[in-house]
Amino acid sequence: MKRIEDLIEQLSLLEHILEARFIQERSTQTQTVIDKGHRVGRALKETEQSIEWNICSRKSG
Repeated sequence: MKRIEDLIEQLSLLEHILEARFIQERSTQTQTVIDKGHRVGRALKETEQSIEWNICSRKSG
């Protein structure tokens, strides 16, 4: 009976470890998506500024 209780306790600990790893992995994936989103946002802003500059230079030229 003691052996079964020990195994149940080990399984419970393993479950918590796996949950923590899963949460950590999801957090890493989420941060990656956020970082890529920021990069895309900066690229879009730079593109908009470039287009505005080209339009203004054509109007003045």
